[in-house]
Amino acid sequence: MATTINKTMNIGRIRDSEAQAGGKINGNLATTTVTTTATTYESLFLDSSNGAIRDPSDHLKVLDSRTGKVYNIPISDGFVRGSDLSTIKAPIHEGDGRLQPLAVLDPGFQHTACKESSITLIRNTNFYSMCMIGLAAYVSTDKEMTGSRCKAVMTYHQNLAKTDDAIIRSTAYVATTMAICYCHMQNVELREPQPGLTLVENFLHMIGMEDPDKKISRTIDRLWILVADHELSCSTAAFLHTASTMTDPMACVLAAMSAGAGPLHAGAIELCYQGLELIGTVENVPAYIEAVKAKQFRLFGYGHRVYKTKDPRATLIEELIEEHRETIEANPLLQVALAIDKQANTDPYFVERKLKLNADFYACFIYIAL
Repeated sequence: MATTINKTMNIGRIRDSEAQAGGKINGNLATTTVTTTATTYESLFLDSSNGAIRDPSDHLKVLDSRTGKVYNIPISDGFVRGSDLSTIKAPIHEGDGRLQPLAVLDPGFQHTACKESSITLIRNTNFYSMCMIGLAAYVSTDKEMTGSRCKAVMTYHQNLAKTDDAIIRSTAYVATTMAICYCHMQNVELREPQPGLTLVENFLHMIGMEDPDKKISRTIDRLWILVADHELSCSTAAFLHTASTMTDPMACVLAAMSAGAGPLHAGAIELCYQGLELIGTVENVPAYIEAVKAKQFRLFGYGHRVYKTKDPRATLIEELIEEHRETIEANPLLQVALAIDKQANTDPYFVERKLKLNADFYACFIYIAL
């Protein structure tokens, strides 16, 4: 699944021209074919979840050439409901008397959503707060901490207390496991966590940072939120798919992390830096670009499945780069990255295909600087 509806940000909003793809959101509309009676017309826009009448002015008019029937499908916040499209019925084969509901074929779920959310926490929060609201998307009792709300129907087992406990345990398990893996790879001793530190500060403490730098922990907070708070990504979808089986929370987290490690997901950050190391110097950039165009190499950090303009997350990452400019500019590979971006922005191959840099391109420098 590649898209989620987000009322706060334009990121992930389904365009009107794509509304026929049928993003499926929780809740159903009582939908009928439009007739001349006012009652039937109103029922088309009746939200069965709360009985409210939706604005009938925004709708998608569909003429089914197979039956000659006309359907008005409500449009809400730029999306239509898959359940509404299923009211369009006709025989699939000539002579077949059975009416089959219309289905949507959307390979990769690029135009399909399964959740409606108004959560967005990129600025002015920390990663733990984002986890508390994001992993289960519940109605928080601590509004000062979260600053956001979400529908209670998405709670874990419909029980807020269980949700809180599961999120806290899962988040602690993941952070500690990450610290253990890092210490094992670096051959350093794991430190005991400290109750007075934040989640990220504790992670930095466990891997050996004597007095966790607030600037570093705040940067990691924002980087992690930037990755997690980004519509319904592959890893988020993997989490939700796994959770739908009612398995334990850690199994869901592991499924999400496994998906996120892939080279076409968060794993691209490391591959992007490895690619820059392979290029080595600014002088080698033109030859490498030609090799990419000849499909001999892949340029990680450029292009996006959804964005055909600059990745909006890149602007926020550029802010972080500015905060750590002195350290980042000391890395000679930054000049290689800038040379790639400059050439790609004018090369017809990239321009015609609308290939722009994404969040992975510069994020790798921040991690190296930290």
